[in-house]
Amino acid sequence: MNLLESVGFSRSNPYYVVRQGKIASLTLMKDSKRLDLLKEIGGTRVYEERLHESLKIMQEISKCIFIV
Repeated sequence: MNLLESVGFSRSNPYYVVRQGKIASLTLMKDSKRLDLLKEIGGTRVYEERLHESLKIMQEISKCIFIV
């Protein structure tokens, strides 16, 4: 539930409004753009960003270890 709530879905509101033209634009998108949109909607983009941040921190730490 936390994952869904982090991207704006709520158990208390079962109805979601899709603006006119959004469905048509989704069908006309390139596959890569559609995948990006699905990642954003599904909430996985947040975890990918955290993963990249964590990997960057780990690389910085490993550089410091070799210097010492």
